[in-house]
Amino acid sequence: MKFIIELFKLSIAVLSGVIILYITELIRYGRVENFVDFLEDVYPYAFVIAVFAILAKEKIDH
Repeated sequence: MKFIIELFKLSIAVLSGVIILYITELIRYGRVENFVDFLEDVYPYAFVIAVFAILAKEKIDH
């Protein structure tokens, strides 16, 4: 159960980061592709990076 809660929190954090990245791209270039397409392109990579970051943190803590 704890793992599922951590995964849910991670998903929310990654989604927040992707939204911030989308807004940054929108400001920088003036226009960006559809948000859903942007989410499909960026979210998987951001999620994998976040999982590796959590695993690295756990490795350092122990």
